[in-house]
Amino acid sequence: MRSLPLPLIRRFVPLKGLQEHSLHTLLEQCDWQLVGRGQRLFSAADVEQNQLYLLSGEASLVYPDGVVTQTAETLYPLGYGLAGVPLATASTDCVVLQVPKALLNRQLCWDQVASAIELELSYQSEHDDEASWRLTLLKSNLFQKVPPLNVGQIFSRLKPMQVKAGEVILRQGEVGDGCYFIRRGRAAVTRRHPGESADRHIVDIGYGRCFGEDALVYETVRNATVAMSSDGLLMRLDKADFMLLLREPVVEHIKASDLDNRLAAGAVLLDVRLPEEFDVARLLRAQNIPLPGLRLLMEQRELLQRECVVYCDTGSRSRAAVSLLQQAGVNARYLLNGMNGLGPDQRDRLLDVVPPLMPMPAQQYA
Repeated sequence: MRSLPLPLIRRFVPLKGLQEHSLHTLLEQCDWQLVGRGQRLFSAADVEQNQLYLLSGEASLVYPDGVVTQTAETLYPLGYGLAGVPLATASTDCVVLQVPKALLNRQLCWDQVASAIELELSYQSEHDDEASWRLTLLKSNLFQKVPPLNVGQIFSRLKPMQVKAGEVILRQGEVGDGCYFIRRGRAAVTRRHPGESADRHIVDIGYGRCFGEDALVYETVRNATVAMSSDGLLMRLDKADFMLLLREPVVEHIKASDLDNRLAAGAVLLDVRLPEEFDVARLLRAQNIPLPGLRLLMEQRELLQRECVVYCDTGSRSRAAVSLLQQAGVNARYLLNGMNGLGPDQRDRLLDVVPPLMPMPAQQYA
C-alpha cells in the first residue's frame, strides 16, 4: 500500500475521519486491483463486503434510471447514496481500492471514541500531566486490541508500580499475568533464540510504551525479556482486568420497528457520522453531532431533557456514542443496525438522500 497516493486516499469519505496511523493500519489490510477498459469493476459480493474507491481512471455505473460517471476526483465510494448494485464497467483503465466494511467501521469507531476522550481531556486543564499521559496511552498498541466502548475503562484499572534500574519485569518463557505501560523511565527488550546461550538486545522502550500484552492477547508465554534500564514508574494492567476489557459491554438500543413510536413521543434524532456522510443521506429532522464532538451536546440543555435516539449507518459508531452519553447521564439509545436496518417503508418516509452524483438518463449518456 505504500505506493498508493495517500494524499488522495485521505480525501475519501469516511476515510478522512481516520487518524494517520489508523489509516495506515487499515490500508495494510486492504486490497487494490487494476481493471482494464471495458471490464466489469465489481460484483454484488464485492459491494456487500467492501467500500470501493476509484483511485484512477473513469467508471460508468448503470442503474435502471440512468448512468453515473465517476472519477478519482469523487470523494465517495463507487455508487454512494444510490440504491441497488449497478452494472459497473471501466470506461478507461482504472485502479480500484477495496476497503473491508467491517474493518473500516471498527477503525472509525475506535478513532472517534478516542477523539471524544481526547476532547474531554482537553477540558481538564487542572490535570495537565494526567491528561497528557492519557492522551499518550490512547495511541498505545494495546488500545487497538480493546473494543472501542471499553477504551475509557483502561485508565481506572491501571495500577502504579515503582521499579528500580536492573529490575526484570518480564522473563521470556513465563506465563503472562499482566501487561505494563511505562510512565517514567526506560527499559530494554531482549530475546534468546533456540540454541543460543545469550540474549540478544531487541529494542529500548520508554514513556508511554506498552509491553507484555501479546502473551495476554494470544494466551501464550512471554516471547521476550524486559528489564529496566533506569528507575521508573510502570502502570500494570492485570490479566483478569484485561480479559474483562475484551468483552463487549451491553448498550441500550431500540429496533427500527420502534423508531416511529419514539419519534412520536418526542425523541430527538442524533446522527454521529461525519458531516460529509450526513450531507448525502440522513434521517429527516436529525441533528448531526459527530461522535468526537459529543461533549458539545452537554451544552444543549433542552436536548438533554428528552430521549435521544442516536444512529449512524451500521450501528457501530452510534453504539459507542450512546455508551459515552449514558456514562454522562444522558437518556440515550442507539438505533440497532443504524440506517441499514430500516425497512423499505421507513426508508421511503424517513430517509433523506442526496447522492453526490445523480444518474444521467441513458439516452443522454449514449
